[in-house]
Amino acid sequence: MVSLKSANCDIALIDGPNIDGVLGQILQRQPISEDRPQWDVVRECLQRILGIQVPPMFVIDGTHSNERAYKFYRFLRSAQFRLERRYPDLLLGHNSDPVDDFILGELDRVCDLAREGSRPRVVVVSHDHVYAPILQTILKFDGKVSIVGFHEELSPALLNLRSYGAELYDLEKDFRAFLKPLPRWYRGGSRRW
Repeated sequence: MVSLKSANCDIALIDGPNIDGVLGQILQRQPISEDRPQWDVVRECLQRILGIQVPPMFVIDGTHSNERAYKFYRFLRSAQFRLERRYPDLLLGHNSDPVDDFILGELDRVCDLAREGSRPRVVVVSHDHVYAPILQTILKFDGKVSIVGFHEELSPALLNLRSYGAELYDLEKDFRAFLKPLPRWYRGGSRRW
């Protein structure tokens, strides 16, 4: 486990299943490798644009592993990501999401450090509303929060964090993490960049 104090409290957490699921909704099909973000570009943007110097944590549900997934895991490690495979805790019941549980636990540790006077820099790559309350608390204690995803797919709770000082970044527009344009349509039927 990386000590958050030794890493100046910086942390970047990527909700792998959430990003893949939302990308599938945008594409209206299961994404293939060529559709997915160029994760090495994402890592470089986390460093260059957001100043995150610690290895980002890519969190996945370990129950969906296969040979193709293992190749992806090797790529993530070679691209300097920390891979966190999480498995459901059957004692918690079927409604427990192991990825959300892990990310919430990491955010809770960062929140404790913020309460103690540290000024954490937190990046969450996800669209999930479940992280909004703890991110709001981190902002309340002068932490810096950035949320990365597809703007039109972010939950209202995450969008609302802008009023508390959170920064929002788009994977396609701001990070340019895709090899080809995604079929993203906005109100009025046209792309808005």
